[in-house]
Formats: sequence, C-alpha cells, structure tokens
Amino acid sequence: MAQLALIRPPSLLPAVVFSATPGVPPLGLAYLAGSLKAANHTVRLIDSFGEAPDKRTLIGVEDLMITGLDATDIVARIPSVVSAIGITCMFSNDWLYVKILMRRIREKFPLAQIIVGGEHVTGDPKYALDSTPEVDIVVLGEGEETLVELVSIIETQGSWKNVRGIAFRNKASQVVINPLRSRIKNLDILPWPDWEAVPLEIYLSRGLGHGSSGGRIMPILASRGCPFRCAFCTNPTTWQSKWIARSPELVIEEMTYYIKRYQITQFEFSDLTIVIRKDWIMDFCRLLMSKNLKVAWSLPSGTRAEALDELVLSTMFKAGCRFFSYAPESGSRKTLDRIHKQVNPAKMLTSMRAAVKVGFDVKANIVFGFPGQTLSEALVTFWYILKMAFIGIHDVPVFPFTPYPGTELFDQLVKEGKIRPDDPGYSTWLSYNIYNTPASIRSWSEHIPNWLMKPLTIGGMGFFYSFQFIFRPWRLITMLSRLVRRQPRTFLDRALQEILANFVLEKRRRLKFKPQIEISINKNFS
Repeated sequence: MAQLALIRPPSLLPAVVFSATPGVPPLGLAYLAGSLKAANHTVRLIDSFGEAPDKRTLIGVEDLMITGLDATDIVARIPSVVSAIGITCMFSNDWLYVKILMRRIREKFPLAQIIVGGEHVTGDPKYALDSTPEVDIVVLGEGEETLVELVSIIETQGSWKNVRGIAFRNKASQVVINPLRSRIKNLDILPWPDWEAVPLEIYLSRGLGHGSSGGRIMPILASRGCPFRCAFCTNPTTWQSKWIARSPELVIEEMTYYIKRYQITQFEFSDLTIVIRKDWIMDFCRLLMSKNLKVAWSLPSGTRAEALDELVLSTMFKAGCRFFSYAPESGSRKTLDRIHKQVNPAKMLTSMRAAVKVGFDVKANIVFGFPGQTLSEALVTFWYILKMAFIGIHDVPVFPFTPYPGTELFDQLVKEGKIRPDDPGYSTWLSYNIYNTPASIRSWSEHIPNWLMKPLTIGGMGFFYSFQFIFRPWRLITMLSRLVRRQPRTFLDRALQEILANFVLEKRRRLKFKPQIEISINKNFS
C-alpha cells in the first residue's frame, strides 16, 4: 500500500508574542493517520510543533517567527520514498509559511503528490491552487474518507478527477472544484486518532492545552459541525452546517482508554459546539459520573447558552467539567443580527451567572471591527463587558475581527473590493492578526477608523479586568500567585507572562546573555 507523510506546519506569529504559541496535539492529523493506517497505508506524521516546541525561527519578513521545525528540518524527516505528502493548514495565519514549506518539499520530492487540506484552503481552494504551483490537490472539508480514497488512487496511478471533495488543476491548468463529499454520518465507526504517530509525551509532560489548568491534557472530539451559520465562521463551508454527535458511551470508552494508556488527568473537547442537544450532554454527564473516572474536562472552543440552564450546568460540574467558553462576540443585538449570530445576549448573561454560581471558570469572547458595526454598537458591547465583570466572568479576551476565506463576510468584502486575493501582499496580510502589528489591527467597519481598534480591543480587555478586580479584588491576588507559580490560566495571565518573558529576553540580549530559547534567522526567505 501507499507510503505517505502527513505534516503539521509550524505556527507563524510575530516574534513579540512567541510565548502565546498554542501547544495542542494535532487532533485532526491524528484522525487522518488513524484512518489511513486502518486502510493499510504507511504513514509518517511530522508534527512541527511537537518535535521542536522550543525552536523559534525568524523568517525574515515583518518580524514574523515560526515555532517548531523549520522547512529544512521538516523536509529532512520526510521518508525518501513517498507517493504523497499531505499538509494541513487550519489557520490562515500559517499560510504564508506553508507556501514556503511546499516549495522546499517540491524541490526535494518532484514526483510526489502534494496534498493540502484544512479550513483555510477549504475556504478558498482556487486561490490556493492559483497562487501556489506546488499544490497538486486540495482536500475540501472533512478529510478521512476523501484522503483514504485519494491515496489509494495515487498509489495505483489512477485518475482522481471524479473524487468528491477535492480541487485540482486539469491538463489545461484550469482549477477544477469537484462536488463536496457528504459528511460522515456515523462518527462512531471512525478509527480513533493514531496518537502513537505523534510525540504526545512532549505535550502531556508540559501540560499544554487551551486555557486549562495544567496536568496531562488530552484533546478529544465528541461531535463535529454546528447547525448555525454565523457570517464570520468557516463552519458552513467546512462542515456544511450539520451537527453530528458520537455516542456518549464510545466517547467515554475512548476517555477511559486514554486515562489508562497515557495517565490523562484532563480532557479538552475540541468540538465547535458540543452543547447543542440537552439530552446528549445530560446523558454524557450521567454516564461519566457512573464510571467514576475522576477526571476533569473542559470546553475551550466557545459554547452556546441555549441548553445551558442551571440543571445542565450543575450536572456538568458534578461530572468533572471545570472550564468552558461562551461566544457572545458582541453585546449589541444589531451587530449580532448583522453577523447572523443567533444568540440572545440577555439569556446568555443569565446562563453565565448560573455558571459562575455553580463554580465554573468561565471565559467569554468579544470581537470588534465587523463590517457595518457602529460606534454606538461598540459602546453597547462595553456595557455588556461591564455586566460580565459584575456577574463574575473570569476571562474576556477581545479580538479584532479577521475575515477568513470561506466565510460569508470574506466573500462580501471581496465583492466590495475591500479584499483583493490577487494583491501581491495578500498572503502577508492574511498571515497574522496580532495587536502589536500595525498591518493587522485594522477595522473592517466603515464606521470605525483603524486607529480606534486598539482602544476598542486592548481597551476592552483593560476595561473588563479593571472592573473584575474592583468587584472581586481577591482575584488579583490569585492571579499574581499563578504568575509566580508559572501556571497561567486566563488570557490575562498569558499576556502578562508574554510581557515578562519579552522583558527578560531583552535584558539578556542587552547584557549579552544567550537566551534559553533558540532563535535563528532564515536569511533565504523569499
């Protein structure tokens, strides 16, 4: 059968925020590796972050830096004989370096088929193929069945022109986008992720995860998709707005295995929205309590409030859930209607209050700069932020809106001429969205000027945390304790840790001390 490599590229961020690089095991690639191995294909999974989590490389443009193996390291790890090389690009900010990586791969492996998948390229497969001649095939959306079929065809040197769920160039160099493949309707039959292919112990021993409180943290999936169609989200393109859940029994069976095999102490559910059906989450919690696993779990991705009443929340807490995120995005009904966010801000506040009362650590995400958003709507959101501080929410990160390929708002901005994928600087602009970077902290609203975005985003967070400490001063003491113990929990903890780390490194540089973190510069960037 076929031999292939699967690659997780390094994370790309401005150098000033290197300590914020997320270190989460590559769940998507582990699922793909599991399905490919079940089909008797030989897989070498190269996890750029997991194999070199302390390596930082300046790539020579806009002070951007990758975390993990660089292109030279990755190419050296690819088996000498491969028929296909698959690369994931989940996040648009990684695309700039993924293009560099594919160029280097093509130089070393001129005959191998280069396949790229993930939410970024699913959102705009034509651009990926038009702008990157090294790409042979783009896998659209859910990848397990598509990739297994595709690799089998490549191995037999057959034609993939009729494979559903891919995009490619025909003999006339025209981009062909095939019809999407139907979603996998029974997730219970999928092979489990192949964690033996991943340097998992690196993550577990460091307690790496999204917003959790340490321990040996394992990502897990209980459902896929989301039934809603928010205008800023790639879900409708990638998952086709259908929520499909696994059976609670099999999810808990998988958790039990990981506890025994890897000594897991905490699970992070990577679902887009796990709490859709009240009966499912209640069945899961009751079954989990009956197993007496004594393990913590969290929902860091952003949860809706419709099914989260006090009964559900108290049951989740008894079953071991300790942290989850709400995703209000805005406190303004007008903004929410414009972005098709079907939530009721008042009801969400009621759910948040109940969650704090039960004992959860709760985070809520806010976004400014949506197209059409007005200053008055932003002020309404500040009032909402104040309410969240008053009721006891622990963490409110505030982000500038970024239009991601494959979303309704991205298409709208392209149609209006405000985004031009044919612009030479498009890939660089797409590659990051960080407060410290002038090119990224911009407004996409005609009513909010660019210069106001920092006061709205950074000021919004300062506004929340100031009032949180006024209303609950003991939280300031516990936060300082976490920083001393180097156990960051909140967005603010990690931001302060970044500032401190940058300060220390700058002091060392001035004193000509060598920092503990490896920094190299790629002078061959082009």
